Amino acid sequence: MEALLRWYHPEMGIVAPSVFIPLAEASGLIAPIREWVLKQAHAQNKACENAGFPPMTVAVNLSLKQFRQPKLVETVVGILDVTDLDPQFLELEIRETTAIQNIEFTTAVLKNLEAMGVLISIDDFGTGNSSLHRLKVLPLHNIKIHKSFVSELTTDDKVAHIICGYS
Repeated sequence: MEALLRWYHPEMGIVAPSVFIPLAEASGLIAPIREWVLKQAHAQNKACENAGFPPMTVAVNLSLKQFRQPKLVETVVGILDVTDLDPQFLELEIRETTAIQNIEFTTAVLKNLEAMGVLISIDDFGTGNSSLHRLKVLPLHNIKIHKSFVSELTTDDKVAHIICGYS
């Protein structure tokens, strides 16, 4: 599962995250929004588990500013404690560009999260200027390749050759 935040405005309709996340970051509201999304995703996941569904991992995206917020790790610990959800069922996703902006900081934060049992993913790989070699120093569980790399996989022989090594 993936928790995707959407904003329904009564006059404008659905406002895309690419519009409201930068506004939330600029206004300083991103930290409470991040905490609310994490709590809601965890609470819903725990409710499903309590209803008899098998345990599932829920992925939550973190923007650059969310990831760089002080006390991210402490916030995650607190939410896991409140919701009583096993950390292995939380997957935090950061974009490739977030991961490589300050690799030392990223490595330290991700190692702390991994030590708790939280899963870590890179989202939109291929949109930045990093390589798999550079990312291999990070404690990652998944790499989600940007759709621009795979959308033509079955229709363009050159793309198939680049991605799969054959045409």
